Amino acid sequence: MNTSYARSWEDVAFKKQFLIAPATFTHPVIEGWSLTNVTRGHMLRAHQALPISSAHSDGLALHGLGVFLDPRNPLSDENAILHDLSRRAGTFEQLESLVAELAGRWVLIATKNDQSRIYHDAAGLKPVFFTLRNGADPYVASQPSLLHPVGLDARNESLAHEFELHKNSGSWPIGKMPYHSTTQLLPNHYLELGKGSVHRYWPTRQIEKRTLDEAAEEMLPILRGVISAAHSRNKLLMNLTGGYDSRLVLAAAKPLWGEVEFSTTMRADSPHHDISIPKKLRSTFSLNHRFINPSDIDRVSTLTNEELVRQLMPNVGGMFYDPAIQGTKSAWLAVGGKLALPG
Repeated sequence: MNTSYARSWEDVAFKKQFLIAPATFTHPVIEGWSLTNVTRGHMLRAHQALPISSAHSDGLALHGLGVFLDPRNPLSDENAILHDLSRRAGTFEQLESLVAELAGRWVLIATKNDQSRIYHDAAGLKPVFFTLRNGADPYVASQPSLLHPVGLDARNESLAHEFELHKNSGSWPIGKMPYHSTTQLLPNHYLELGKGSVHRYWPTRQIEKRTLDEAAEEMLPILRGVISAAHSRNKLLMNLTGGYDSRLVLAAAKPLWGEVEFSTTMRADSPHHDISIPKKLRSTFSLNHRFINPSDIDRVSTLTNEELVRQLMPNVGGMFYDPAIQGTKSAWLAVGGKLALPG
């Protein structure tokens, strides 16, 4: 067992999170975070572990948070991608067309002519939440629970209790959540920072129909480009199960099989095919793959499941659903300092 992955859970509090608020706003919770001016009136506060990139060109200022991947230019890093966006985008509409080509897990703050918009990746993997103060002044954060301890919003306990009793309580319904005044920015929407208004920007026209073969032919080079771009940034770890999604990603990553690590978590409730199919794939294609057992996890984690949940809950606004907390522990164990690419 390689214990080099063993790390303390103490450093996970609001890790890689951010808060956008008026420049005058301060609070001990965000003390020591990096500061970046994003508009005349708003300051970005970011946890030290959150990657930040910037670019400016012809009056367009871009600030990027997180990981940007360009499948058409896999070797481009965040600064190169943002520089290309700022050079090619003369208007917000052109910018929106260009970011549609990007993958990753990111938030983009774009300012032009004193107008600022906040976008995030197409799937909303890097989430954005906001609350309005005095009816207009938006405070923006990576999680609603970051707005709570700094005094900007409070959890609605009665609504939270009602929500948790519901059979579908594993996800927030269409941007709504058990907080008094916080809203989640939905994918393919942007937040206008000055007004606190939300607008949908994609699709701009009716989506063209494709046959399955046409779609596959168009998607394969994009998916391979995303994997190649992720691989160019860091050592890559891919999750492998018996599902179609992880096997699709595995197939698209074929040129990199000799350089990528694969892992599968063995849980008490794992279906048989989630174990047997990875075993067969590992043997057939000689993959650098390992199974992670609960005994391995417990050897490097002294926290009980209940203690771990208590530490994770503040990071995700109380919205935490995992039928097997061992899955979270195993992901922490397996990923280490690598870049994880789940199916």
